[in-house]
Amino acid sequence: MAYLVIVGVVIVAMLLLLSKLKKGWEASNTSVVTRNSTQNVLYVIAIVVSIALIVGYNSVEEKWIEYQKKAEIQKGQEKALAAREVLLNEFRSNRESVLGMIRQLQATGEFTKARAEASRFRFTEDQEIKTIIAELDAAIADGVKKRRIATLTESINASNEWHTPTMIGIYRELVDIAPDVAKYKENLAIYEKKLAIYEKRALVEAAKELQAEKARKKKSGVQIGMTMQDVKDSSWGRPRKANRTIMAYGVREQWVYDGGYLYFEGDILTSIQN
Repeated sequence: MAYLVIVGVVIVAMLLLLSKLKKGWEASNTSVVTRNSTQNVLYVIAIVVSIALIVGYNSVEEKWIEYQKKAEIQKGQEKALAAREVLLNEFRSNRESVLGMIRQLQATGEFTKARAEASRFRFTEDQEIKTIIAELDAAIADGVKKRRIATLTESINASNEWHTPTMIGIYRELVDIAPDVAKYKENLAIYEKKLAIYEKRALVEAAKELQAEKARKKKSGVQIGMTMQDVKDSSWGRPRKANRTIMAYGVREQWVYDGGYLYFEGDILTSIQN
């Protein structure tokens, strides 16, 4: 909106100037060429003046906004200092009663409320206030720790004790929270030992299954769709000879056995000849 006003004022001024010039031109019979040249110059001047005024307006507006921000910040700081001064006077005048009230909240276990009240007077640098805040921080942290231990203990009671990974996770957290409790470390060691035994058994069982699968394959014949490795693991085993043919659409192999021939397209068995 401000830009439109600036441009409008410049246009009006230019029109008034042109009106006076035209009267002079008519009286002096000024040539058309001179008139047009003068008008063009005035148009350029009007544009330049408009741009200069807009730039100047932007600069003034930015400075005004910056001034308002600084004034607002200063006002907030002054308000905060005034409020702090009121609190400081209150603390100085009623120090014992303020400390007594905070201690009373602390004694009744209202640690969070006591902490909030004590924090109001942290800026006083009073040593007893600092001591109380440190004590309350420790009490709050201890309460959080106890609640977490209680939650984990409930999880232990509710969990299937044979689900070893879950129990290990719980006891590891308990050891982190309360490293001085020997019971947590002992139970963690028990479950970690169980897990190691389970993993060892699982490896043994997996090895047995693998051997059994290999033995089964060794007894079985071949069928279309098998891979080269499947054929090698079967009763046919490795070929006596392999003939490879490179074709336009891929690679074809012929495996020669005493009892027949196998044909592969790429890695897949596609034909059997006994």
